[in-house]
Amino acid sequence: MFNSTRISFYLFLLLYPVFTFSQSDKIYEVLTEPFVVRPLLLHKGHLQIHGGYRFMIANKEYDQTGQKNDLADMGTTSFSNDFRFRLTYGIIEYIQFSATMDYINTITTEPDLVIGNAGNIGNISEYDQIKGMSDLGLQLSIRVPPVIKKFDLSFSGGLSLPTGKYKLDKPTHYIDPPDPLGGSFNAIYKYHTNPGNGTLICSAGSSLQYSTSKLAIILNGWYHFKTNVIESISWNHRLNSGSFMYTEVPYHYKLGASADFSGFGAWQIFPWLATYGQFGYVISSGGWTEITGEKIAIPKSSLGLFSVGYEIQVSTHVRFEQFVNIPVFGKENIAELSFYTVLSYNLIPLKGLYY
Repeated sequence: MFNSTRISFYLFLLLYPVFTFSQSDKIYEVLTEPFVVRPLLLHKGHLQIHGGYRFMIANKEYDQTGQKNDLADMGTTSFSNDFRFRLTYGIIEYIQFSATMDYINTITTEPDLVIGNAGNIGNISEYDQIKGMSDLGLQLSIRVPPVIKKFDLSFSGGLSLPTGKYKLDKPTHYIDPPDPLGGSFNAIYKYHTNPGNGTLICSAGSSLQYSTSKLAIILNGWYHFKTNVIESISWNHRLNSGSFMYTEVPYHYKLGASADFSGFGAWQIFPWLATYGQFGYVISSGGWTEITGEKIAIPKSSLGLFSVGYEIQVSTHVRFEQFVNIPVFGKENIAELSFYTVLSYNLIPLKGLYY
């Protein structure tokens, strides 16, 4: 009884749009605007609270020639459960501000390595977990007042502040049983990586939209560049009486520049339901690392993705969205199949000021 009452209460909070507040027709129109006729930026006074979940599985990779290889055949698996949090606010009709942060949890397992001889077999398993909060992303966008009917144009600038941890945490390797001299043993290598970049990242982009009452086409382009050489650490280990001893090894690296482009098409099936497809292309180049003791260039990489999804206007305030990203080609990159679920809550908190 208690659980059903609590669930009903939560649903009421989400779905109560019209009868709690005396909204003007203009506010209702802003919050329920069909997907394909929305401008590129939020309207003035519109606050959007965005929560998203991503499940990712990586079972393929593209080599330097573009050949797709099966990671499972090599004994490697990788999956991720990530959460995205974003606040977006329409400061005035043509200026928008947003802040974004992700919680990332990715686990990669490498193929087991068997060492030793018939009398003393060792099985080495390796795990790498990327876990924690990402850097904080800030973005300011300016929309050009429309001069041609049905067209919309915006320009954006962004900063990714190095707020997340980025240096490797100390590994937590262990031996089972602790004394490998007694016969066969299992060695578990566990690495802990943090998702931060360790440097300020600057971004600039632009979007162009053409829309009708049923159709929207959007072209996007972004360029990202990293500013500093970063000092980080790696860890060497050695086995001493059944326990691992670690030595911290500092090194430097510099991230390269990257660019991404996408073409997006949406179709409004009903006023409350839209479906869409998108093709995106990401390319990165430059950068280097000294993690091996010598300065080595980071290979140029690229990835092409196709996305398909839909959005439902659940109520005046709530929008629900799901989409999938499917890798189609690339070079020097992991082919990640990703599924996204997004829930956004929309409101006009300062109604008297804006409307």
